[in-house]
Amino acid sequence: MIKLSNLSTKRIPVLLLSGFFALCASSQTVGSIYRIVSSNTGKAMTNNGNHTPDAPIVMGEFDEDDKSQMWALISDGTEGNYGLYNMGSKLSIDMALQSSKPGKLLHWKPNLNNQNQVFSIQSPGIAGSAIQLLCAADPAKVVTEYDNGDLWMKNDLSNTSTYFELKEIVNVEDNKAPLPYFTYIIKNVSTGLVLSNGGSNENDAKIIVEEEQEKAYGQMWKLSIPMYQSGATTWFQLLNESCGKCIDCAFESSGKPLQWSQNMDESSANWNQMFEILEVEGVEDTYQFKVGKNVGSKWSPQFEYHYLAVGADKQVYLTKDASSTDTHFTFTKVNNDNLPQGLFWQDEK
Repeated sequence: MIKLSNLSTKRIPVLLLSGFFALCASSQTVGSIYRIVSSNTGKAMTNNGNHTPDAPIVMGEFDEDDKSQMWALISDGTEGNYGLYNMGSKLSIDMALQSSKPGKLLHWKPNLNNQNQVFSIQSPGIAGSAIQLLCAADPAKVVTEYDNGDLWMKNDLSNTSTYFELKEIVNVEDNKAPLPYFTYIIKNVSTGLVLSNGGSNENDAKIIVEEEQEKAYGQMWKLSIPMYQSGATTWFQLLNESCGKCIDCAFESSGKPLQWSQNMDESSANWNQMFEILEVEGVEDTYQFKVGKNVGSKWSPQFEYHYLAVGADKQVYLTKDASSTDTHFTFTKVNNDNLPQGLFWQDEK
């Protein structure tokens, strides 16, 4: 069973469509982990262990130990933007409304800028805790269970096959797993020190480790989703929101992690900023950051993989040794009241 971290306690209001009267109050917590269980059949939403993009999302027999049935509720902070992120595959549910089979639920790399991944959650106005999962961009479309276990976005909100229960597995306070769009203090296990930009807002600032300090914005890293994604891997940028810059591995220069402007160009990926977050096998709530040095071309990348690490000398470095405990890190969620507010570079005036 997975344990998950101190995440935001933001609550999602139940959305009521006209013509429905809510008989029960219901809310879901961003950052908590759920099983999504059919009110009709008792089956649970799953990817059946298929961890590749385009894999179908279906209903399967309830299995309390199966990560493929574990879904985190995520948000990018925009009101109404809520995604369902699978804890096994690190991919999200996508409605595929523009595909050859429009509306058939499948897996895709998480991106809440993609309206196919944005759901609203409403009560259907019946006794109990049933919810419906609506397309936020087109609330007439709702997730619907078919007799064969397939899931489609259809336009009949009165169909009881649209009724599901959210069964909480791990609550937001106990969640220690890293999730997209959340901000964390990232601690190296070997040294007990945390990753930091040293309080610098400048490009080329060295990434260091230091003692954790309250409200030290240089120690707060958001798991941002890069616009460019490749293959089956979900990549993350480690974004420091206090200056809008990312950890960059600088493979073409020093080869030492530094701070650099966040790359948002879909046509030209900066692989130096793109990390895969891996669970350390056999060690609870402990993770590695895997990054690829592109030894191929811009158009045909080939990767030599490295891992972010901190040595006994308390220096941040990159290693090819995946077995080194220098590469082990843990995550602690930063509470909303500890995030920087009203930063000058974000002020449109």
